[in-house]
Amino acid sequence: EFAVQTCFIGRYGQEIGSDQFGATIMGSASMDSSDGIQRVIIRLSNIEVFYAGQAFRLGRYPVHFHMNGNMNLSYIKSSSIHQTFNRAVNIHATHYLTVENIVIYNVMGGAIFLEDGVEIGNVLRGNLAVFVRTSSSLLNEDVTPAAFWVTNPNNTVEHNAVAGGTHFGYWYRMLETPDGPSFAMYPSFCPHRQPFGRFFNNSVHSVGRFGVWIFPEYAPTIGGSCSADSPYQAVFDRLTSWRNNRGIEWVMSSTIQIRNTVVFDNHDTGIRCVTAINHQSLNRPNLRNTFYFENNGSSVINSIIIGDTGTSGSAI
Repeated sequence: EFAVQTCFIGRYGQEIGSDQFGATIMGSASMDSSDGIQRVIIRLSNIEVFYAGQAFRLGRYPVHFHMNGNMNLSYIKSSSIHQTFNRAVNIHATHYLTVENIVIYNVMGGAIFLEDGVEIGNVLRGNLAVFVRTSSSLLNEDVTPAAFWVTNPNNTVEHNAVAGGTHFGYWYRMLETPDGPSFAMYPSFCPHRQPFGRFFNNSVHSVGRFGVWIFPEYAPTIGGSCSADSPYQAVFDRLTSWRNNRGIEWVMSSTIQIRNTVVFDNHDTGIRCVTAINHQSLNRPNLRNTFYFENNGSSVINSIIIGDTGTSGSAI
């Protein structure tokens, strides 16, 4: 699912005259912040980025925050990114960045992308992603893209909308270890055990697979320890998901709560849970907390689930 597609290496995306070889904006600096100085500060607002990114080339994204560590003084706001060839905004080993009020349209590969699974404290707020489509790319993540690709749950995702796409709206894809260069830098870090940040007031419709997918596993804990730690509830609050193949699905994930959510007119299922416990929850105290408890367990509460309204072809 997550391998490099070597068959695409050497494709002529970078050939002179190619229509998939666009510009990139990259910020990259040392992550050493022992002196408290941020080596790079990027503030982008009211800009338009189009025909950008370079197909079939790793790391050549339209807007790329690359291994900067803390970037709480940086942001991209109130801008548009459209008709790009390799994602839209890529956040790689970068923390506390704000991505706000961005309109993203017709992009190849993932739209807003947290890369290695170590990224924390980023705020993704008020963005609109329209027609995020598959790409014959170097990575399977772009062959089956998500508008919001979240590899570390300890981030804020709120007030966003996804309208149309070939595969996923919001994919929370946490692994047991980080990806890429962060694997060697953080050998004792477990993305799938990190505490949950915030998911609030988001919507998704008309994507080919899942509106929200939590896969392959997630067992949130209070401290994010890779070993024993107290469970921590992950609340997905005020989601509206309609006209997708599946509205919401979580797999091998414990203490997930779906709250104040509306799902309707999804083709296959509205809300689906495939195993509400994670293999690391199989001790008696933690296992109890994965059962139904409104304050700390797995549950679907205060939500509306409708199979077929017969009206989804009309405006709502």
